Parts: sequence; C-alpha cells; structure tokens
Amino acid sequence: MRFRFIVFLALISFITTVFAAGNSVTGIVSSSVAKQPLLDATISVNGENQTNTNTAGEFTLKNVKAGDIIRARKTDYVGVSSIAGSSDEILNFELAPIWELTSASQIYTDITDDDWYEEAVRKLYERQTLSVNEKATFEPNGKITRGELADLLVRAAGFLPETPRSTGFCDVTADSKYAASIEFMRRQGWVGGYDSQNKRCNGGKNFRPDQATNRVNALKMILTVFDDLAKVKIAEKQCEAIHFSDVKGDAWYAPFVAEANCLGFVKGYSNNTFRPGNNVNRAEIAVILNNVLENLK
Repeated sequence: MRFRFIVFLALISFITTVFAAGNSVTGIVSSSVAKQPLLDATISVNGENQTNTNTAGEFTLKNVKAGDIIRARKTDYVGVSSIAGSSDEILNFELAPIWELTSASQIYTDITDDDWYEEAVRKLYERQTLSVNEKATFEPNGKITRGELADLLVRAAGFLPETPRSTGFCDVTADSKYAASIEFMRRQGWVGGYDSQNKRCNGGKNFRPDQATNRVNALKMILTVFDDLAKVKIAEKQCEAIHFSDVKGDAWYAPFVAEANCLGFVKGYSNNTFRPGNNVNRAEIAVILNNVLENLK
C-alpha cells in the first residue's frame, strides 16, 4: 500500500485584541503573510469555544474578566494563549507556522520542554497526526483507547476517511467519534474485531472502541497498518532474537514484539522486561508512533 504523509504549510497570523469598556473584547484575526482576514477562526475563553471570526476576521467576546485565558485557533495554524489582565489591555497573539514549532508546549499547556515525550508529540502534531482538545491539553498519562489508536494510525498513514453511513461493528455507530477511522481500518483488513456475546448483534463483531490498549495489542495494530513498509525494512536488517524475560517465544504476540524491537519502535525496561500486558498511555504511544514514522522513512 502506498502511504502519503501530509505535508502542509501554515501562515503566521497576528491577532490584536482590544479590551473595551464593560469587559467586552473585540479583535481581528488576520494572516500577516497573505495579508487577509482569517474567517471562522475559533476564539475560546478558558478552554471553551465562545465565538468564531466573521468574514472580516473580526470577533467580539462578552463578559471577559481579568485572569481569563483567551485563545485563537484555526486549522493549519498554531498559537499560544494570553491571559486577560484588565479591561483596557491590548493583547497580541502570534500564530506560528507549523514548520517553525520549537516545542510542543506551544500547542499543549501540560507539556514542558524537558518532558521525555516532547519531541515525539511535536513531530506528530507537525504531521497532523495529533489534534488539540478544547482545553489545549495532551494528557500524557491518559489511557489510549482502541478507537483513539485507530484514529491516530489512520492519520499517521496519511488517510482522511469520510464518515461512513454504517459500520461493520455492532458496537460502533456511524455517528460515533472514531467511526470513520475504525470502519476504514476494517475495510482495509487491518482489524477484525471480537466475537459479540450480544444476541442483537446476530453473530457480528465488536471493536470495543472504549477499551484501553495494552502494549502488545497496540504493536499488533501498528505493525498491521504499516506492514508493507515494515517488511521492506526487516528484509534489510539482521534482527537478533528477542531477549525479554517476560516474552515467551511461543506467545502469540512474540513475533510483533520481535519485529517492533528490531525496527527500533520499542525498547524494553532496564530489568530486561517488556511488560506486554501493561496498558500504554498517550505519551508512550506518541513515542512509539513517532519511532515508527521516523524509522520507516
């Protein structure tokens, strides 16, 4: 399968907000490169969307008070928040182009430059694999569900599937959050699902989109999606046998661990264990997925 990695350009935008009397905030969002207003940019206060810019790039916020965090966002742009100090301030927000990002902290408020996963998160964001929630947090210790991992993998592989009219899984409705990516993976033969015990399913399959993902199940999904590229790289290498004390050679997941270890996607722990049954968190999966994309170039 041919993979295409999305590369895109973003422009520097400049936002000037003026705090008028009565705690009413007005402003304009514009591109300093294209010299034109940015319509439909999202303006949020304290992580909650409040309004969008109009066709002239203008917006108005009501009832803003000192200490409120104001943020402007638009697809393909990235910026930083500002904190309202008083009603007569003028706050300037600069939206940096993606290719000039220096830290994931420009995007996510809960990441610092010293975090071991910062580089991976930044690179995944640059590739449009990661998105930003309304609170602009990454939640590095949060669990990765099967549905979220499916969405990350489809994006990482460069696909943007359309919303399906229906899905092949009994527990995934067409209007659910990750339905497009899950159904895309099913149609590609990348996931098969689990037998359903629900009689209403009529012998169908469940995907279990809300179930946390452990290390070996995550590797299986990743290596299945990138199977053709991984096989090419494996053929170029002389891999040593895996040596983790808790991965037996006859375990169903042993081949996935061996392949991922050989390709540099994962490493074990200092006590020579792999901990196959441990759930992966968002920081760990970011590093693994970034390793995949870096090593399969």
